[in-house]
Amino acid sequence: MLQPPRLLLFPLFLLLLLADSGTGAMALPAAAPAPPPGLRLLRADATGLEMVWTPPPVALRLQEDGAVTVTATGLPLDDEPGRPRLPFATALIALPPGATPRLQVLALDEED
Repeated sequence: MLQPPRLLLFPLFLLLLLADSGTGAMALPAAAPAPPPGLRLLRADATGLEMVWTPPPVALRLQEDGAVTVTATGLPLDDEPGRPRLPFATALIALPPGATPRLQVLALDEED
């Protein structure tokens, strides 16, 4: 098995569900996807929300053809044609009408 690189970043997509500005009604999906493993809500109030995400362990495996397969426990692999098959995580967040989304990384831990 290959050793993981010093820092392997996963795309963390925050899918924002925006309200219809005309009616103020929100279009919710039939069933919201489950949050990714390791995502915890720390705070939610009128000023915003704070979450922490601890990604699962990463495994790198060398295939017979020389390709490297990257997996992470509990995360799906991107299977969109033309994209690399990498693990990814998403979180669905509803915003009130008129809200402006902003993402700020407060801390980043690295492992050797």
